[in-house]
Amino acid sequence: MFKKKIRKDAGEILVDDLLAHPSWEFCLDEEDVEGQTECTMRPFKPKTKKLSPKDYCCVAATFRACNGKEFTGWFSLNGANWQSPWLLEMEIFMPNVSESVAAEPRLKEFNGIVQYFPPFPARISLCLSYMSTEKALPNIELAYRIMTLDRESSFPFVVEPNQSIVGWPTSWEIPGFLRDPRIGPPNVLK
Repeated sequence: MFKKKIRKDAGEILVDDLLAHPSWEFCLDEEDVEGQTECTMRPFKPKTKKLSPKDYCCVAATFRACNGKEFTGWFSLNGANWQSPWLLEMEIFMPNVSESVAAEPRLKEFNGIVQYFPPFPARISLCLSYMSTEKALPNIELAYRIMTLDRESSFPFVVEPNQSIVGWPTSWEIPGFLRDPRIGPPNVLK
């Protein structure tokens, strides 16, 4: 029986996709395939039972707020280290947001914390790492509203990858929204 290849644009990957396939890679070897771009992804099949920290893929994870509320999302391995969470490019997928939240004008532009992948209600992603403090600060309250949490009930988040990674713990904490150190000194916002 012929099995269809799974290919999706990074912005089209939803929580159900992460639950079905716990790691995804970019189809860099298929960029010349019609209908695909540099953002096209496919499920990643590691060579062993555990992922290598050097695997170039995104890994599904459970993100648990300090009040116990759980979210599904992913982070990038790409040679990063769990002890340097600023480099993991962590995103929480928010599949069931209200139309009033989806209508928020700030979702129409990339703001460093909240990304909207239309059409509604496809996906809103909360980026736990950000690049610009100026763009991130005004959008942190929007991120809390989307998660239906406040500062006190959110951080620290516990991150639990849905696949084992060689040399990594089964979970770790992040203290808040983290600035990417490639942009400036590490910083935490709440």
